[in-house]
Amino acid sequence: MGKYNSSIYRVRPLMEYLSNHYDAFLAVLSLVGIGFLSQPNAYRYDGLSCTEMKLKPPKRHLLALIERMATKHHEGVRVSGRDRSALFFGEAQVRKEACERAKTQLEAAYDTLTPKDRPWFMFEGFTSPDILIEGEDYVIVCEGKWTEPHITTTTTYLSSAEEYRNQMVRHIQGALQYTSKKVYAFYIVDSECGYTNDLTRASFMAQLDRETIPLDDMEKAQVANAFCGYTTWQEIQAKLPQIVFLAKKDIV
Repeated sequence: MGKYNSSIYRVRPLMEYLSNHYDAFLAVLSLVGIGFLSQPNAYRYDGLSCTEMKLKPPKRHLLALIERMATKHHEGVRVSGRDRSALFFGEAQVRKEACERAKTQLEAAYDTLTPKDRPWFMFEGFTSPDILIEGEDYVIVCEGKWTEPHITTTTTYLSSAEEYRNQMVRHIQGALQYTSKKVYAFYIVDSECGYTNDLTRASFMAQLDRETIPLDDMEKAQVANAFCGYTTWQEIQAKLPQIVFLAKKDIV
């Protein structure tokens, strides 16, 4: 983010306005094809009096990650702790035993895990969408980007050239884990970002198929059904000119 922090210069002014203007909230939703929704009762974002919502990854995904860590080659990776070292670098039987131990401990701890927890057997943390809006029967998750050169498709432990982990998929999975309400998800980006082709529903479906840890058919359908595409900061500005977004030249 650096100097042009999207949370400060794009997300905050948008959310400070939307949280006080229901008609503007509906106007933004119309840009991504979402129809009428009831008035929100909670807004979560990185703001002066707010914090981003942290969403837990699905247990099934974390279990599959343990199995992957127990079989992949960890070249150049440094780890601390006997258990994780055994899982990453032990002989075949040692890695197998560490894998079973990790899965057993995850099963026991999963329901009480918090965003601050860093257990040795967890290889993906909680995800934090830039915006989470909750109503009586829906949850909206939104990823806001401004100067970022591309969408995010890696995590700490899925970062090699042949691995893929889509940030928006993480957000939607976390939201589905968090609630039984209808989930909607979309991006807000700069119109000149250069990767709007990656933000369409068709592209998102292809991205789902690239996930290193495959989604089962039911989850894949749920995630795909939640995704609504994208809009741009420029489209929002045109729709709601009363929201002030600073230009880059005005940021010191």
